[in-house]
Amino acid sequence: MRACYRYWLTFYFHPHRNAFRAYVDWFFPTVSAWLQRDEEKAATWPARTFRRQRFFDPSEFGWIGSEKDKRVQLRRAIQSIQEKTRVMVVTGAGISAESGLPTFRGKEGYWRKWNPRRLATLEAFQRTPEIVWQFYYERRQQIRQSEPNAAHVAIVQLALNCAEFLLVTQNVDDLHDRAEYQGQRLSNGQIIHIHGKIFVSRCTNPNCDFKRNDRNAGDVEAELPRCPRCNWNLRPGVVWFDEDNDHNDEERIEKFLTKPCDVVLVIGTTATFDYIRRWVLTAAVKGAWFIEINPDKTRLSRFAHHVIHRRAARVLPQLVNEAVELGPGSFG
Repeated sequence: MRACYRYWLTFYFHPHRNAFRAYVDWFFPTVSAWLQRDEEKAATWPARTFRRQRFFDPSEFGWIGSEKDKRVQLRRAIQSIQEKTRVMVVTGAGISAESGLPTFRGKEGYWRKWNPRRLATLEAFQRTPEIVWQFYYERRQQIRQSEPNAAHVAIVQLALNCAEFLLVTQNVDDLHDRAEYQGQRLSNGQIIHIHGKIFVSRCTNPNCDFKRNDRNAGDVEAELPRCPRCNWNLRPGVVWFDEDNDHNDEERIEKFLTKPCDVVLVIGTTATFDYIRRWVLTAAVKGAWFIEINPDKTRLSRFAHHVIHRRAARVLPQLVNEAVELGPGSFG
């Protein structure tokens, strides 16, 4: 019993065992709480208490504890993002909110005013397609009037300085696609819209593969769009709540994660979906330095090596500039 506990204690608090600690926190929350409570009470225990007898002394391994130490470690991580680096970035509605687009679950989010089951499901579209299209017409118009912010641009800059780069965005807008750095944009192979694209309209006929991009077309809100081939209703090219993600997109992400990543950046997402958390933790477990940038605490915060509670447009450009100048290892 004592030996077993010592092994758990040793590996849970080992500075180089972040992946093990993340798995314990996730799958064994009771054990995690027990270990952390014992650690907090350690100062009051007698020296002979068996629970304090670890197999290592934290100071021997450069224990990272203070905020100053964490900032130094962050700089070292940023310095490692050079041309040989593999980086995955995951973004959510928070990064688009800084361009003036409301989030789904924030204080001014869409779902505070509308019932998602009425507007964002296939069932709702089949029942009242006019209402659903009206909602998406309004969103399209807001996106057309918005522009990529400094965080979108910084992500492009980061991608240009990596050997391999993949952006997984949950946003259906096209701000990532439009963002430019020194006249260059992300390529189609570097970005996955896991929840689809709002400006794509596609046919609801299962036997028709018609789709078109309406980004530069004027939406006629009084009309229900029809397929020019078969005359079935067109629908927004997004993934609704009662639908599965595109299998090919998921395969691309899984394939990217077969090799270890150096850095995984999670920006502006509440990490509500299980598959988002799974992809991020998979990268972290395989050795990626996991950085979360979000004003609020999320379901992934406790697993991150470094959490920055600030808006991405303010902090990300500086981080990326340091990474490019010093090398991506500075993302620590």
